[in-house]
Amino acid sequence: MVLLLLKRLLNSVFFTACLLCLASASFAARVDGLYAASVPVSSQQGKDRSAGFDAALREVLVKITGQRRVLEAPVYQSLLPAESLVQTYSYAENPAYVRYVEEQAQLALLSAAAEPESAAADTTEGVRGSVNDESLGEADEEPVPQPYLLDVSYAKHALDAKLAEYSVPVWGEVRPSVLLWLVRDDGERSLVGSSDEAFIGDLKDLASRYGLPLYFPVADLQDQSSIVLEDLWGLFPGTAAQADLRYQPDLSIMMRVYQSQSGLWSANWLLPLGSEYLSGERYDAPLQEVWDALVFTLSESLASRYAVLQSSSGSNGHFRLDIEGVKTFNEFIAVRSYLNGLPPVAAAQLEWVRGEVLRYELSLKGTLAQFYEYLQLDGRLRKQTLTISPQSYELAAPSELNAEPDALTAELPEASLLKTQPDVERFVWISGE
Repeated sequence: MVLLLLKRLLNSVFFTACLLCLASASFAARVDGLYAASVPVSSQQGKDRSAGFDAALREVLVKITGQRRVLEAPVYQSLLPAESLVQTYSYAENPAYVRYVEEQAQLALLSAAAEPESAAADTTEGVRGSVNDESLGEADEEPVPQPYLLDVSYAKHALDAKLAEYSVPVWGEVRPSVLLWLVRDDGERSLVGSSDEAFIGDLKDLASRYGLPLYFPVADLQDQSSIVLEDLWGLFPGTAAQADLRYQPDLSIMMRVYQSQSGLWSANWLLPLGSEYLSGERYDAPLQEVWDALVFTLSESLASRYAVLQSSSGSNGHFRLDIEGVKTFNEFIAVRSYLNGLPPVAAAQLEWVRGEVLRYELSLKGTLAQFYEYLQLDGRLRKQTLTISPQSYELAAPSELNAEPDALTAELPEASLLKTQPDVERFVWISGE
Protein backbone atom coordinates (compact mmCIF):
# COMPACT_ATOMS: atom_id res chain seq x y z
CA MET A 1 0.00 0.00 0.00
CA VAL A 2 2.80 2.42 0.88
CA LEU A 3 4.53 1.70 -2.42
CA LEU A 4 1.27 2.29 -4.30
CA LEU A 5 0.71 5.64 -2.61
CA LEU A 6 4.31 6.64 -3.29
CA LYS A 7 3.93 5.74 -6.94
CA ARG A 8 0.76 7.81 -7.25
CA LEU A 9 2.47 10.74 -5.54
CA LEU A 10 5.42 10.57 -7.89
CA ASN A 11 3.11 10.40 -10.89
CA SER A 12 1.20 13.44 -9.64
CA VAL A 13 4.37 15.47 -9.10
CA PHE A 14 5.70 14.37 -12.47
CA PHE A 15 2.45 15.31 -14.26
CA THR A 16 2.38 18.74 -12.59
CA ALA A 17 5.99 19.36 -13.59
CA CYS A 18 5.13 18.50 -17.19
CA LEU A 19 2.26 21.00 -17.18
CA LEU A 20 4.51 23.74 -15.83
CA CYS A 21 7.11 23.00 -18.48
CA LEU A 22 4.50 23.09 -21.22
CA ALA A 23 3.00 26.34 -19.99
CA SER A 24 6.36 28.08 -20.13
CA ALA A 25 7.55 26.40 -23.32
CA SER A 26 8.95 28.58 -26.09
CA PHE A 27 8.78 26.71 -29.37
CA ALA A 28 11.23 27.56 -32.14
CA ALA A 29 10.20 28.53 -35.64
CA ARG A 30 10.37 26.14 -38.58
CA VAL A 31 11.54 27.87 -41.72
CA ASP A 32 10.12 26.44 -44.93
CA GLY A 33 11.53 26.78 -48.42
CA LEU A 34 15.20 26.90 -47.44
CA TYR A 35 16.19 25.02 -50.60
CA ALA A 36 14.03 27.12 -52.93
CA ALA A 37 14.25 30.65 -54.28
CA SER A 38 12.48 32.94 -56.72
CA VAL A 39 14.52 35.26 -58.94
CA PRO A 40 13.52 37.68 -61.73
CA VAL A 41 14.53 36.83 -65.32
CA SER A 42 14.07 38.68 -68.59
CA SER A 43 12.90 35.70 -70.66
CA GLN A 44 12.26 31.96 -70.66
CA GLN A 45 15.17 31.30 -72.98
CA GLY A 46 17.89 28.82 -71.99
CA LYS A 47 20.60 31.45 -71.41
CA ASP A 48 18.46 33.50 -69.03
CA ARG A 49 17.23 30.34 -67.33
CA SER A 50 20.79 29.17 -66.62
CA ALA A 51 21.68 32.58 -65.21
CA GLY A 52 18.53 32.41 -63.07
CA PHE A 53 19.54 28.99 -61.71
CA ASP A 54 22.89 30.42 -60.59
CA ALA A 55 21.25 33.49 -59.03
CA ALA A 56 18.72 31.35 -57.15
CA LEU A 57 21.50 29.11 -55.87
CA ARG A 58 23.22 32.14 -54.34
CA GLU A 59 20.07 32.96 -52.38
CA VAL A 60 19.66 29.37 -51.24
CA LEU A 61 23.27 29.11 -50.07
CA VAL A 62 22.87 32.21 -47.93
CA LYS A 63 19.67 30.81 -46.39
CA ILE A 64 20.98 27.33 -45.57
CA THR A 65 24.32 28.52 -44.20
CA GLY A 66 23.31 31.90 -42.74
CA GLN A 67 26.63 33.20 -44.05
CA ARG A 68 26.96 35.61 -46.96
CA ARG A 69 30.66 34.88 -47.14
CA VAL A 70 29.89 31.40 -48.50
CA LEU A 71 29.52 33.07 -51.92
CA GLU A 72 33.22 33.89 -51.77
CA ALA A 73 34.26 30.37 -50.73
CA PRO A 74 35.54 27.65 -53.09
CA VAL A 75 32.40 25.57 -52.55
CA TYR A 76 30.30 28.12 -54.45
CA GLN A 77 32.40 27.86 -57.61
CA SER A 78 32.31 24.06 -57.33
CA LEU A 79 28.51 24.16 -57.52
CA LEU A 80 28.37 26.08 -60.80
CA PRO A 81 26.64 25.75 -63.14
CA ALA A 82 23.74 25.17 -60.76
CA GLU A 83 21.48 23.40 -63.27
CA SER A 84 22.70 19.94 -62.20
CA LEU A 85 21.35 20.56 -58.68
CA VAL A 86 17.90 21.78 -59.78
CA GLN A 87 15.04 19.59 -58.64
CA THR A 88 12.09 21.60 -60.03
CA TYR A 89 11.55 24.96 -61.70
CA SER A 90 8.65 26.99 -63.06
CA TYR A 91 7.85 30.49 -64.31
CA ALA A 92 5.42 33.10 -63.05
CA GLU A 93 4.54 36.63 -64.03
CA ASN A 94 6.54 39.21 -62.08
CA PRO A 95 4.06 41.41 -60.11
CA ALA A 96 6.61 44.24 -60.07
CA TYR A 97 6.71 44.22 -63.87
CA VAL A 98 2.90 44.22 -64.06
CA ARG A 99 2.77 47.26 -61.78
CA TYR A 100 5.42 48.98 -63.87
CA VAL A 101 3.46 48.46 -67.09
CA GLU A 102 0.28 49.78 -65.42
CA GLU A 103 2.12 52.86 -64.15
CA GLN A 104 3.52 53.55 -67.60
CA ALA A 105 0.03 53.24 -69.08
CA GLN A 106 -1.28 55.76 -66.54
CA LEU A 107 1.53 58.17 -67.42
CA ALA A 108 0.67 57.78 -71.09
CA LEU A 109 -2.99 58.67 -70.43
CA LEU A 110 -2.02 61.72 -68.40
CA SER A 111 0.39 62.82 -71.09
CA ALA A 112 -2.24 62.34 -73.80
CA ALA A 113 -4.74 64.46 -71.87
CA ALA A 114 -2.24 67.31 -71.49
CA GLU A 115 -0.87 67.42 -75.05
CA PRO A 116 -2.38 67.86 -78.52
CA GLU A 117 -3.79 64.74 -80.08
CA SER A 118 -0.93 64.27 -82.54
CA ALA A 119 1.72 64.68 -79.88
CA ALA A 120 -0.18 62.35 -77.55
CA ALA A 121 -0.01 59.52 -80.07
CA ASP A 122 3.78 59.88 -80.34
CA THR A 123 4.11 59.98 -76.56
CA THR A 124 2.01 56.84 -76.09
CA GLU A 125 4.06 54.94 -78.64
CA GLY A 126 7.25 56.08 -76.94
CA VAL A 127 6.04 54.92 -73.55
CA ARG A 128 5.07 51.52 -74.94
CA GLY A 129 8.52 51.12 -76.36
CA SER A 130 10.09 52.05 -73.05
CA VAL A 131 8.61 49.06 -71.23
CA ASN A 132 11.41 46.86 -72.54
CA ASP A 133 13.98 49.67 -72.79
CA GLU A 134 16.29 49.35 -69.76
CA SER A 135 18.04 52.60 -70.70
CA LEU A 136 14.97 54.44 -69.41
CA GLY A 137 15.35 52.70 -66.06
CA GLU A 138 19.02 53.70 -65.92
CA ALA A 139 18.17 57.32 -66.64
CA ASP A 140 15.62 57.35 -63.81
CA GLU A 141 18.03 55.34 -61.58
CA GLU A 142 15.28 52.73 -61.19
CA PRO A 143 15.85 49.66 -63.39
CA VAL A 144 12.87 48.27 -65.25
CA PRO A 145 11.62 45.08 -63.50
CA GLN A 146 12.13 41.79 -65.32
CA PRO A 147 8.93 40.30 -66.82
CA TYR A 148 9.19 36.83 -65.21
CA LEU A 149 9.96 35.15 -61.91
CA LEU A 150 11.86 31.86 -62.05
CA ASP A 151 10.92 29.62 -59.11
CA VAL A 152 13.62 27.04 -58.40
CA SER A 153 14.04 24.26 -55.85
CA TYR A 154 17.29 22.36 -55.36
CA ALA A 155 18.07 18.78 -54.33
CA LYS A 156 18.68 18.99 -50.58
CA HIS A 157 20.80 15.87 -50.16
CA ALA A 158 23.07 16.65 -53.11
CA LEU A 159 23.59 20.23 -51.93
CA ASP A 160 24.20 19.19 -48.32
CA ALA A 161 26.71 16.56 -49.42
CA LYS A 162 28.66 19.13 -51.41
CA LEU A 163 28.73 21.54 -48.48
CA ALA A 164 29.92 18.74 -46.19
CA GLU A 165 32.69 17.94 -48.66
CA TYR A 166 33.96 21.51 -48.26
CA SER A 167 33.35 21.54 -44.47
CA VAL A 168 30.64 24.21 -44.67
CA PRO A 169 28.12 24.02 -41.76
CA VAL A 170 24.41 23.88 -42.64
CA TRP A 171 21.75 25.70 -40.63
CA GLY A 172 18.63 23.52 -40.39
CA GLU A 173 14.99 24.53 -40.68
CA VAL A 174 14.53 24.70 -36.87
CA ARG A 175 15.64 28.22 -36.00
CA PRO A 176 15.22 30.56 -33.04
CA SER A 177 12.36 33.04 -33.24
CA VAL A 178 13.70 36.58 -32.80
CA LEU A 179 11.47 39.36 -31.48
CA LEU A 180 12.66 42.87 -32.34
CA TRP A 181 11.79 45.70 -29.97
CA LEU A 182 12.45 48.72 -32.18
CA VAL A 183 12.16 52.36 -31.12
CA ARG A 184 12.35 55.03 -33.85
CA ASP A 185 13.26 58.68 -33.51
CA ASP A 186 12.48 60.86 -36.52
CA GLY A 187 11.69 63.92 -34.44
CA GLU A 188 9.60 61.97 -31.95
CA ARG A 189 10.30 58.59 -30.35
CA SER A 190 7.83 55.77 -30.89
CA LEU A 191 7.64 51.98 -30.62
CA VAL A 192 7.51 50.33 -34.05
CA GLY A 193 4.85 47.65 -34.43
CA SER A 194 4.30 44.77 -36.83
CA SER A 195 1.75 46.75 -38.86
CA ASP A 196 4.19 49.54 -39.77
CA GLU A 197 4.91 48.05 -43.20
CA ALA A 198 6.02 51.33 -44.73
CA PHE A 199 8.95 51.48 -42.32
CA ILE A 200 9.90 47.82 -41.73
CA GLY A 201 8.61 46.13 -44.88
CA ASP A 202 12.09 45.98 -46.45
CA LEU A 203 13.53 44.65 -43.19
CA LYS A 204 11.01 41.80 -43.14
CA ASP A 205 11.81 40.92 -46.77
CA LEU A 206 15.54 40.93 -46.07
CA ALA A 207 15.16 38.70 -43.02
CA SER A 208 13.10 36.28 -45.11
CA ARG A 209 15.89 36.07 -47.68
CA TYR A 210 18.25 34.97 -44.92
CA GLY A 211 15.74 32.49 -43.52
CA LEU A 212 15.68 34.47 -40.27
CA PRO A 213 12.41 34.22 -38.26
CA LEU A 214 12.22 37.90 -37.30
CA TYR A 215 9.04 39.17 -35.62
CA PHE A 216 7.73 42.45 -34.22
CA PRO A 217 5.43 43.24 -31.32
CA VAL A 218 1.94 44.56 -31.91
CA ALA A 219 2.99 47.80 -30.17
CA ASP A 220 -0.49 48.35 -28.74
CA LEU A 221 -1.36 49.78 -25.34
CA GLN A 222 -0.49 46.51 -23.60
CA ASP A 223 3.02 46.53 -25.06
CA GLN A 224 3.53 50.20 -24.36
CA SER A 225 2.49 49.75 -20.74
CA SER A 226 4.88 46.79 -20.32
CA ILE A 227 7.95 48.63 -21.48
CA VAL A 228 9.65 51.94 -20.61
CA LEU A 229 10.43 53.66 -23.90
CA GLU A 230 13.40 55.57 -22.51
CA ASP A 231 14.94 52.36 -21.15
CA LEU A 232 14.43 50.71 -24.53
CA TRP A 233 16.12 53.69 -26.18
CA GLY A 234 19.03 53.23 -23.79
CA LEU A 235 19.23 49.49 -24.66
CA PHE A 236 19.32 48.58 -20.98
CA PRO A 237 19.43 44.76 -20.49
CA GLY A 238 16.18 43.36 -19.14
CA THR A 239 14.07 46.25 -20.42
CA ALA A 240 11.81 44.00 -22.52
CA ALA A 241 11.69 41.03 -20.10
CA GLN A 242 8.14 41.72 -18.92
CA ALA A 243 6.86 42.53 -22.41
CA ASP A 244 8.44 39.34 -23.80
CA LEU A 245 6.09 37.19 -21.71
CA ARG A 246 3.28 38.01 -24.10
CA TYR A 247 5.10 36.63 -27.13
CA GLN A 248 7.46 33.95 -25.70
CA PRO A 249 10.24 34.43 -28.28
CA ASP A 250 13.41 32.36 -28.25
CA LEU A 251 15.47 35.53 -28.48
CA SER A 252 14.65 39.19 -27.91
CA ILE A 253 16.66 42.03 -29.43
CA MET A 254 16.45 45.77 -28.66
CA MET A 255 17.21 48.38 -31.30
CA ARG A 256 17.06 52.16 -31.69
CA VAL A 257 17.12 54.01 -35.00
CA TYR A 258 17.26 57.76 -35.51
CA GLN A 259 17.33 60.04 -38.52
CA SER A 260 19.70 62.98 -38.97
CA GLN A 261 18.91 66.26 -40.71
CA SER A 262 20.59 64.92 -43.84
CA GLY A 263 17.95 62.19 -44.04
CA LEU A 264 20.39 59.37 -43.26
CA TRP A 265 19.82 56.89 -40.46
CA SER A 266 21.89 55.54 -37.58
CA ALA A 267 21.18 52.55 -35.36
CA ASN A 268 22.39 50.55 -32.36
CA TRP A 269 21.17 47.15 -31.20
CA LEU A 270 21.70 44.68 -28.35
CA LEU A 271 20.88 40.96 -28.28
CA PRO A 272 21.39 38.76 -25.18
CA LEU A 273 22.78 35.35 -26.17
CA GLY A 274 23.06 33.20 -23.08
CA SER A 275 25.65 34.80 -20.84
CA GLU A 276 26.92 37.01 -23.68
CA TYR A 277 25.62 40.11 -25.44
CA LEU A 278 25.67 40.69 -29.18
CA SER A 279 25.83 44.39 -30.02
CA GLY A 280 26.11 46.30 -33.27
CA GLU A 281 25.74 49.68 -34.88
CA ARG A 282 25.50 51.44 -38.24
CA TYR A 283 25.85 55.19 -38.65
CA ASP A 284 24.84 57.74 -41.31
CA ALA A 285 23.53 55.37 -43.94
CA PRO A 286 20.36 54.85 -45.98
CA LEU A 287 17.75 52.89 -44.06
CA GLN A 288 18.18 49.85 -46.32
CA GLU A 289 21.86 49.64 -45.37
CA VAL A 290 20.94 49.82 -41.69
CA TRP A 291 18.57 46.87 -42.12
CA ASP A 292 21.23 44.98 -44.07
CA ALA A 293 23.80 45.47 -41.29
CA LEU A 294 21.33 44.24 -38.66
CA VAL A 295 20.22 41.12 -40.55
CA PHE A 296 23.78 40.28 -41.61
CA THR A 297 25.01 40.46 -38.00
CA LEU A 298 22.08 38.43 -36.63
CA SER A 299 22.32 35.72 -39.26
CA GLU A 300 26.09 35.33 -38.99
CA SER A 301 25.99 35.15 -35.20
CA LEU A 302 23.08 32.70 -34.95
CA ALA A 303 24.38 30.49 -37.76
CA SER A 304 27.76 30.19 -36.01
CA ARG A 305 25.81 28.90 -32.99
CA TYR A 306 23.30 26.56 -34.67
CA ALA A 307 24.69 25.54 -38.07
CA VAL A 308 25.96 21.95 -38.02
CA LEU A 309 29.21 20.82 -39.61
CA GLN A 310 29.08 17.26 -40.86
CA SER A 311 32.28 15.48 -39.77
CA SER A 312 34.24 13.48 -42.32
CA SER A 313 33.54 10.27 -40.35
CA GLY A 314 29.80 11.02 -40.31
CA SER A 315 29.68 11.16 -36.50
CA ASN A 316 31.12 13.32 -33.73
CA GLY A 317 30.36 10.75 -31.04
CA HIS A 318 27.48 8.99 -29.33
CA PHE A 319 24.96 10.05 -26.73
CA ARG A 320 22.41 7.98 -24.79
CA LEU A 321 19.17 9.29 -23.36
CA ASP A 322 15.94 8.06 -21.80
CA ILE A 323 12.71 9.72 -22.86
CA GLU A 324 9.71 9.48 -20.52
CA GLY A 325 6.05 10.28 -21.12
CA VAL A 326 5.64 8.41 -24.43
CA LYS A 327 2.12 7.07 -23.91
CA THR A 328 0.91 6.03 -27.37
CA PHE A 329 2.23 4.45 -30.54
CA ASN A 330 1.71 7.74 -32.40
CA GLU A 331 3.89 9.49 -29.82
CA PHE A 332 6.52 6.78 -30.26
CA ILE A 333 6.57 7.51 -34.01
CA ALA A 334 6.69 11.26 -33.29
CA VAL A 335 9.71 10.85 -30.98
CA ARG A 336 11.59 8.79 -33.55
CA SER A 337 10.86 11.32 -36.29
CA TYR A 338 11.77 14.22 -34.01
CA LEU A 339 15.16 12.81 -33.01
CA ASN A 340 16.12 11.90 -36.57
CA GLY A 341 15.06 15.38 -37.71
CA LEU A 342 17.33 17.29 -35.32
CA PRO A 343 20.19 18.85 -37.32
CA PRO A 344 22.97 17.70 -34.93
CA VAL A 345 21.75 14.05 -35.03
CA ALA A 346 23.21 11.70 -37.63
CA ALA A 347 21.19 8.66 -36.50
CA ALA A 348 18.89 7.68 -33.63
CA GLN A 349 18.90 3.99 -32.61
CA LEU A 350 16.21 2.70 -30.25
CA GLU A 351 17.68 0.34 -27.63
CA TRP A 352 14.65 -0.59 -25.55
CA VAL A 353 11.22 0.46 -24.30
CA ARG A 354 9.85 0.14 -20.77
CA GLY A 355 6.26 1.24 -20.44
CA GLU A 356 6.26 4.97 -21.23
CA VAL A 357 10.08 5.20 -21.39
CA LEU A 358 12.30 4.90 -24.48
CA ARG A 359 16.07 4.61 -24.50
CA TYR A 360 17.88 5.90 -27.57
CA GLU A 361 21.51 5.97 -28.61
CA LEU A 362 22.25 8.96 -30.80
CA SER A 363 25.10 9.39 -33.25
CA LEU A 364 25.90 13.09 -33.45
CA LYS A 365 27.18 14.92 -36.51
CA GLY A 366 27.07 18.20 -34.62
CA THR A 367 28.41 18.88 -31.16
CA LEU A 368 26.71 17.90 -27.92
CA ALA A 369 26.36 21.60 -27.09
CA GLN A 370 24.44 22.12 -30.36
CA PHE A 371 22.20 19.18 -29.52
CA TYR A 372 21.21 20.87 -26.26
CA GLU A 373 20.78 24.21 -28.06
CA TYR A 374 18.23 22.63 -30.39
CA LEU A 375 16.40 20.95 -27.52
CA GLN A 376 15.98 24.33 -25.84
CA LEU A 377 14.70 25.87 -29.07
CA ASP A 378 12.05 23.31 -29.88
CA GLY A 379 10.83 22.54 -26.36
CA ARG A 380 9.69 18.99 -27.17
CA LEU A 381 12.22 17.33 -24.85
CA ARG A 382 12.67 18.68 -21.34
CA LYS A 383 15.39 17.64 -18.91
CA GLN A 384 13.89 15.50 -16.13
CA THR A 385 14.49 16.76 -12.61
CA LEU A 386 12.58 13.97 -10.83
CA THR A 387 14.54 10.72 -11.01
CA ILE A 388 12.59 7.46 -11.21
CA SER A 389 14.44 4.16 -11.09
CA PRO A 390 14.61 2.30 -14.44
CA GLN A 391 13.77 -0.95 -12.62
CA SER A 392 10.15 0.22 -12.40
CA TYR A 393 9.78 0.24 -16.18
CA GLU A 394 8.32 -2.56 -18.24
CA LEU A 395 10.68 -3.56 -21.04
CA ALA A 396 9.70 -4.05 -24.70
CA ALA A 397 11.99 -4.98 -27.57
CA PRO A 398 12.43 -2.42 -30.40
CA SER A 399 11.58 -5.08 -33.00
CA GLU A 400 8.17 -5.56 -31.43
CA LEU A 401 7.36 -1.87 -31.76
CA ASN A 402 7.84 -2.04 -35.51
CA ALA A 403 5.02 -4.57 -35.77
CA GLU A 404 1.99 -3.65 -33.67
CA PRO A 405 0.92 -0.51 -31.75
CA ASP A 406 0.05 -2.52 -28.64
CA ALA A 407 3.70 -3.61 -28.39
CA LEU A 408 4.15 -0.59 -26.16
CA THR A 409 2.75 -2.69 -23.32
CA ALA A 410 4.73 -5.84 -24.10
CA GLU A 411 6.84 -7.39 -21.36
CA LEU A 412 10.07 -9.39 -21.52
CA PRO A 413 11.38 -11.88 -18.94
CA GLU A 414 12.83 -10.73 -15.64
CA ALA A 415 16.38 -11.39 -16.88
CA SER A 416 16.10 -8.52 -19.36
CA LEU A 417 15.83 -5.83 -16.69
CA LEU A 418 18.67 -3.36 -17.05
CA LYS A 419 20.77 -1.83 -14.32
CA THR A 420 20.72 1.90 -13.60
CA GLN A 421 23.19 3.76 -15.79
CA PRO A 422 24.05 7.18 -14.35
CA ASP A 423 25.67 8.36 -17.60
CA VAL A 424 22.30 8.29 -19.39
CA GLU A 425 20.48 11.65 -19.53
CA ARG A 426 16.73 11.59 -18.80
CA PHE A 427 14.15 13.73 -20.58
CA VAL A 428 10.39 14.19 -20.66
CA TRP A 429 8.52 14.17 -23.98
CA ILE A 430 6.20 17.18 -24.45
CA SER A 431 3.62 16.04 -26.98
CA GLY A 432 2.31 19.54 -27.77
CA GLU A 433 -1.28 18.28 -27.76
